[in-house]
Amino acid sequence: PHAARVRSRRGARLQGRLAAPSAVPVDDLGLDPNGQPYCVMKRIHGMTLGEILRGLSQEEPDVRARFTRRKLLLAFQRALLTLDFAHQRGVLHRDLKPSNLMLGDFGEVYVLDWGLAKVEGADDSIQRQSELRMSDAQTKEVSMIGTPGYVAPE
Repeated sequence: PHAARVRSRRGARLQGRLAAPSAVPVDDLGLDPNGQPYCVMKRIHGMTLGEILRGLSQEEPDVRARFTRRKLLLAFQRALLTLDFAHQRGVLHRDLKPSNLMLGDFGEVYVLDWGLAKVEGADDSIQRQSELRMSDAQTKEVSMIGTPGYVAPE
């Protein structure tokens, strides 16, 4: 829970600094009076690519009408431009999957959840600590960070 909270705050902070096209703007980060972290971001509306793909596979007429192949390809192109923007600044998302891409009601495309992002050259000891753990046999065991099926092989 603590590591997830740290990753979440780290991702919001990185997302706010990145100011990439299609990254949701972050306006404020802080702690409330009870010491709980909060993040103020632009409110977005739409459907994730995962929801759209489910709707298309179930042949839902409203989803098929709203999300043509052309519209999906254009959205994917905009998401890739956002990732290219981030990569050129040394930031790797590391958890890109259909549920982390949202298409807005008016053609907006958002790349969500930058919590597992890796910043080139940054000291990321929290990330390394959560990725490497000692097993009971005192041998190093690498725990996977990300979503199985979407994690890059390297």
